[in-house]
Amino acid sequence: MPVRSLTGPAFRCHGCCLPRQGAAIALNTLGWCLTQLGSHREALACSRQALAVLQETGHQGGEAAAWNSVGFASHHLEARACYQRALAPARALGDRYHQSWMLVYLGEAQSALGRPPAAREAWQQALAILEELHHPEAAQVRSLLEVLPARQEGTRYHCDVSHAGS
Repeated sequence: MPVRSLTGPAFRCHGCCLPRQGAAIALNTLGWCLTQLGSHREALACSRQALAVLQETGHQGGEAAAWNSVGFASHHLEARACYQRALAPARALGDRYHQSWMLVYLGEAQSALGRPPAAREAWQQALAILEELHHPEAAQVRSLLEVLPARQEGTRYHCDVSHAGS
């Protein structure tokens, strides 16, 4: 069954059984998974719908995650704006780990737009957070910084990491 036929009814069905925030978080998770499968249009629809509910209900953590998902499913200019918006609620919550990965993705968007200095700045901030947390993923960010001058403009970077948190 096509994904687009599931998202609306699934959201309505779960909405009657779960709090709206829980349903929105589930919908955003679906959006994230669809992005990983390359179904960007469906992913954006899910994550944007989740974002609206999470903003309306004041769920800052969910809002940050939804902005992150929208940014990841988007490309370049829209992605950059989404990651910048995702940082505010994550900072307000003190969620340093997820802040670091939003900064990594912001750096990827900046790099793809041909802005190596802005990419470097975002990645340095991400690295500082991960080092402060003594997180092993700092090595991945360090490697992005090490190869930045060698990359050609317009190259998209991607870190393949688990987002289960720490």
